[in-house]
Amino acid sequence: VLRGLPLVHTLLTVSKRLHEQMLSAVLRAPMSVLNNMKTGRIMNRFTKDMNIVDDMLPFMLFDLIQLTLLVI
Repeated sequence: VLRGLPLVHTLLTVSKRLHEQMLSAVLRAPMSVLNNMKTGRIMNRFTKDMNIVDDMLPFMLFDLIQLTLLVI
């Protein structure tokens, strides 16, 4: 159980940082872009992308660790 804590911490940190970067990109977008998009579409895209990252990141990180250990 304790071996998994650093991995969980890393995944949470990466997810949080990505969320912050996505939010920053949306907030820096020109108003003309935001006016042409529906709010629901932005929210749906945001949550869908974050859900994919949260679901896939553990598997990708685990594969990266395994491949790194195979090379060594």
